[in-house]
Amino acid sequence: MAAACSLRQRPRSGRRLRAVAVSAGRPLHDVQLVELPGKGRGLVAVRNLQPGDLVLSCRPLALVQAAVATSALTGRPVAQARSASSPSPPQRPAGSAAAASAAAAAAAPKGAASGGACSEAALVAELQRLTWGPRQTRLLTSMYRGVSDAKPAGSSARPTAATYAATGAPGITASPNLDLKDLADPWGTAQAAAAPAGPSAAGGAASGLESQTSAPPLTPEELAAVVRLNATGLPSDDVLLGKLYGITNMSYIGLWPAHAMINHSCAPNAVAVVSGGLLCVRCVAPVPAGSELSISYAGALGLGPLLLRRALLERNHRFRCTCARCHAEELVPRELAQLWADIVMLVSQQLQPRLAPAAAALSRAGAQRPTPGAPAPSAAATAAAAAAVLPALLDVRGQLAKCCGLFEETLGQLAPPPQEALWLQASMYPLFETRARCAQLLAQAAQQASTAAPAPPLAAPGAAPAADAAGAAAAAAGGAPPDQAAAVGLSLEYLEALSLCLRLQGVANAGSDAHVQLAARYDAACAAHAARYPGPRSSELAADARRRLERVLSARYGTAAAAGPSATGATAAAASGAAEPAVTGPQAPSMAELLTVLGQVQQVHGVVA
Repeated sequence: MAAACSLRQRPRSGRRLRAVAVSAGRPLHDVQLVELPGKGRGLVAVRNLQPGDLVLSCRPLALVQAAVATSALTGRPVAQARSASSPSPPQRPAGSAAAASAAAAAAAPKGAASGGACSEAALVAELQRLTWGPRQTRLLTSMYRGVSDAKPAGSSARPTAATYAATGAPGITASPNLDLKDLADPWGTAQAAAAPAGPSAAGGAASGLESQTSAPPLTPEELAAVVRLNATGLPSDDVLLGKLYGITNMSYIGLWPAHAMINHSCAPNAVAVVSGGLLCVRCVAPVPAGSELSISYAGALGLGPLLLRRALLERNHRFRCTCARCHAEELVPRELAQLWADIVMLVSQQLQPRLAPAAAALSRAGAQRPTPGAPAPSAAATAAAAAAVLPALLDVRGQLAKCCGLFEETLGQLAPPPQEALWLQASMYPLFETRARCAQLLAQAAQQASTAAPAPPLAAPGAAPAADAAGAAAAAAGGAPPDQAAAVGLSLEYLEALSLCLRLQGVANAGSDAHVQLAARYDAACAAHAARYPGPRSSELAADARRRLERVLSARYGTAAAAGPSATGATAAAASGAAEPAVTGPQAPSMAELLTVLGQVQQVHGVVA
């Protein structure tokens, strides 16, 4: 069953939550809600922000959660989440739940799971079940106004609400009818927690909250429209924070009004992380004062061609992205753009599927374990199974090398600036990801095959054997046998391909789960290479990989030293004499804690280097 509107859970690990200040109109003293010309509402930085800076700590207007059937950490079933320790939004009488669910199912958008515990329909039903005070009504109505004023798909602007009075800043107007403090804490949970203890109001509202009397101000169809364009949902809480703070892993879908104010970019500078119902937004790139904060709405497709990204955004969010990255890709000549699209299609539909059988065969060969009393499989049998997949892998490798060479040649002819070159490379991410996977399988196959017999020649025609030659030369200089020289070359080829993928993740998907996972994978691969082939270069690679992993973790989770409001912002707030309501969020973990928890997760999942 879903645990509706569970706002926050108390950690069971003994770590204490720390209050993070949010000021009226200036949450965390770092961002401001404004009207941006041609884009609608958005958040801009009040001061210079750095990766890892916490800019928003948001509670949901409505939240539906369900226990994950299988733990992402242990693979075992998990128990239903405990009830929230903070005041929950009041709900309408249970007798109306059936009618609300039926209406929500009828109003749910096509493709939404009407019976799922964490579907859009379930969130619409939850919105209908709640009772609404003036603050919540104002926020929900404003979110719908932004939906109803949205321009049709294909327009250049994001869905926008009515323009408010100008602040005097050129081209930017403020949104005085929307207080960012209210958006970040729509049910006044922080104020209720700070208020003196008192009896709970009927319906579950704690003392200090506004009077809750009315039904939702929107029809089921209007609620469904708000949910469709503003809801955030994932199949799991953040795994590292959940393990660190002892929070039960939950799937969820919810409305976080403050988070909904952040616009999209295909090269985002911020990321949102949800744990225990609390959504925190941190910078993942430097954001100069006056610049807009942005996140990605595209998910994994953010690492893909322009046409795919735009099709997704127009279908799901009803706007046409015109960010700097999209503009750079628009300038690519049509013939060249079509050539690159054909390369991505070839890789996705033909080359990637050919890797799956080889990966399965290598997994079976490497995972053979004797049953009790049975003889152990011979090394020759394992080596033979690995050697059997080498021809297919070498053929895929040769075709990938040709595709990469063609792309790099045509990119060089364009001679774009370095930043635009990275954006264009990111649009070809499926190509580079497939190359890294092929190199990984080749290195694994060569290592297994060399246990019994010399591996076949690894430089297929047209396969650009520079990496093999470089590895062989380096190994020969150290007196290594030829087979080991080839294995070193393939291992270095894999690390080089993986390093580029990690860099491109940081361009278009920085701070995401996928970015963290890839950084951890690269760190493990470099550590395994250093252990297998010790030497100065291997040690240098391992040290660089650890630094890159720590930068990714710091950007997504912050660090204990950098947590909370900036000293500058706190000083300004103290000088103004304004009272600061507190929004409670988990204290940023230390890097040592993050690395420890990450190691535990890797051990459970058996990360392959």
